Amino acid sequence: MNRILLFVLPVLGFAMPLVMDSALKGAALLGLAALSALLLWRASAAARHLVWLVAVVALLCVPLLSMLLPDWRVLPKWAVAPITIEQTASGILENKPDTPYGAHGAYAVEQTTASEPAALPPEYLEVPTLPETASESLKLAPPPPSPPASDAWRMVLPSLWMGGCALFLLRLLGAHWLLRKASRGCREAPVGLLTETLASCARQMGVRQPIRLLMDQKRTIPVVWGVWRPRLILPAEAAGWDAGQLDSVLLHELAHIRRRDTLVQWLTQIACALHWFNPLVWLAAWRLHAERERACDDRVLASGVKASAYAGHLLHVASQLSPVRWTAACGLAMARKSSLEGRLLAVLSEKPNRRGVTSALAALALLFGAGIAIPVAMLRAADEKQPAATEPKAATDPKPSHEYAQSLFRKWQASARTDGKIPGALIGQVAREVDNFIKQYPDDEGTPKLAALRPRLDTSRDWTQADVVALLDDLTAISTAPVGWADIPAEFSAMKSVQGGQPLPIELKSVAWGEPAANGLRASWLLEPRGEQYALGSVLKARVLFHNTGKVPVVFKTETWHQYDGHTARDAKDAEIKIGGTRYTGITPMATFRLAPGEYCEVMGHGIAIGA
Repeated sequence: MNRILLFVLPVLGFAMPLVMDSALKGAALLGLAALSALLLWRASAAARHLVWLVAVVALLCVPLLSMLLPDWRVLPKWAVAPITIEQTASGILENKPDTPYGAHGAYAVEQTTASEPAALPPEYLEVPTLPETASESLKLAPPPPSPPASDAWRMVLPSLWMGGCALFLLRLLGAHWLLRKASRGCREAPVGLLTETLASCARQMGVRQPIRLLMDQKRTIPVVWGVWRPRLILPAEAAGWDAGQLDSVLLHELAHIRRRDTLVQWLTQIACALHWFNPLVWLAAWRLHAERERACDDRVLASGVKASAYAGHLLHVASQLSPVRWTAACGLAMARKSSLEGRLLAVLSEKPNRRGVTSALAALALLFGAGIAIPVAMLRAADEKQPAATEPKAATDPKPSHEYAQSLFRKWQASARTDGKIPGALIGQVAREVDNFIKQYPDDEGTPKLAALRPRLDTSRDWTQADVVALLDDLTAISTAPVGWADIPAEFSAMKSVQGGQPLPIELKSVAWGEPAANGLRASWLLEPRGEQYALGSVLKARVLFHNTGKVPVVFKTETWHQYDGHTARDAKDAEIKIGGTRYTGITPMATFRLAPGEYCEVMGHGIAIGA
């Protein structure tokens, strides 16, 4: 099951934005096709069918063209769904400065399908201090509140789309299976009048490929199906039909084969399955069906069959025979009661244009459709400038006065949201350093001023750039240390490489893990070699493990070195034994990991020596 999820979830994450993008662009193409069909109301049914067919083919090609062709950024951002594979689903985990991860370590976790971590939202969970003994595991805070409705829908929509798509594809395959089952219950038409008439009508229609003629003992409506090896099913009573009715039925079904309508039907049903939520696609499928039948009727009449006689034959087939049930998605029946009235009126009318479509006109229509579909597929949202109301502008762009603050502000601008605002989680970097400064230097002359400024460092909201500049200026006027310290880890965390994980070994499943966070990530301290008792002088290695127990990949940043001073050791008399350990006094670089569901990774912990 996990392997299926590992395959399906990335596919969903990649396909859903493409579906949204092609749905918007396809709606424009189908709307243009509907307008063109209305303008061609005096043209032949074959011409209107060609218009709708070109639109459906363009709709199916738009996702591929969007991926392959370069961007043409002319539309406003709200007009086109972005093609991206990043979908952040939950919040952040990060440690407070007084945790044993160190003063400069920002331990951030994101639930995402991307290979790179996205911008940090303002909400986060806190990782409390590690347990008193190394045998205990890292305990994570309770999960955050439920995500907003927009995030919930972002998680539900891909599954909903895939469920609908699978349902309609199963419907298409089921119709194909039912027709195969029905054909197995039929017998081959014997050589005689029926086969000779079929060969004569095929020559008249210009059909050269072999056709398998089947006779059904049930009173079924004539139906043709099969793209490469067409099959034509007639009721057994067709052997007793008069020559005129038999010619009408055979000519109509052969017209479908000549026009490749069975292939068009498959393409239409695939488009309906992929875009089942789009009413314009179902409108196109309905109009293709109606224009297809009328175009075949026009071909029959053009072959010399009288309109009055043909109308009688249609009426007989629709009223006296029954269709093969549940096969409309795959088979092309000669007549159905639902569309009979309109067809009879069109057959008996003397005004309609009954001309067919030549190969040259079809090629010209396809070129015209490509000339529209390609630019539409290239459309992207333009890189709009920020509105004046969003961020007040001075004569020059605002920037902090101190060089430390300027460096930090530039990095924050690179992580700003689309409206230009700075996420509150970035303000939290400075908040942690201010808390560290107050804790480590309580007697410093700037500490009271920093304590008074600390409530302004609000991480629960987005900040305008002007407010951030004012905050940094006020902060550096008191002390530059917190700003300079907050800027240092960014140099290390700017690394682009993302490390992967490995499947969790069996021997690590019994480790004392902490409770998983909302996104499924859990952690544990582990001492090696593992044991309940150690000899004096033993040297142990501390390992820090992270494991993804969720159902989607998790991308997170953590320090490459973790140290912890809470380990204790006691002898058999319960007296405390002195222990020692390596210390790391520099700035610890950050590392980025991406763990698929079930994977784990390990980072370094300091060594421990038992005894003097």
